[in-house]
Amino acid sequence: MTDASQGILPRKTPRQGRSLATYEAILEAAARILEAGGMAAFNTNLIAERAGVSIGSLYQYFPAKEAILAELIRNMRGQLLEDLRTAAIDVEGMALEDATEVMIRASILHHARRPELARVLEIAETVLPLEKEAQALKREINATVVEVLSRYYVSNPEEAAQDLSAMTRAMVEVAANAGETDFDAVLARVCRAAFGYLGIAPHAP
Repeated sequence: MTDASQGILPRKTPRQGRSLATYEAILEAAARILEAGGMAAFNTNLIAERAGVSIGSLYQYFPAKEAILAELIRNMRGQLLEDLRTAAIDVEGMALEDATEVMIRASILHHARRPELARVLEIAETVLPLEKEAQALKREINATVVEVLSRYYVSNPEEAAQDLSAMTRAMVEVAANAGETDFDAVLARVCRAAFGYLGIAPHAP
């Protein structure tokens, strides 16, 4: 592991009790600072103050603000994968059109939950040394989508999963960076694009 990667890893990850509460308070304080002021407001002194902990306590868990940022990104990515895996179970027995909408909704749910945080974190992840982790996540996401597409005998499901994931991410990022917060409208646009790609004729309203 490179020195750059070491700098964005937590010093320790507590599992229970007061330590876990402190750790989660630091992350939530950091998230709220990013939502309110973006990267310009993001520093360890303010995070510690907002979390109600000493700066020394913060450094027990994180070596630098970049490590806190990276952990928020990991949490967002983990939630995305969990949302998709849950959706993959929920769509069992649905028509392809409905299953596609459910999977796309799951893939943008983190934006709908906390739009500004998701927007800032997706920008931040492009400048942190997280590429190896990102590639591992993409493989897991693709595997989940491939498994769903294969149930419907979609031609070349591996390629389709890759294209649909790229299409969804690009459209949602453009919408988020433009300040859109109506993610039902974004979902409708992404679904139209996905239906066209898959050759689905949507149900008449």
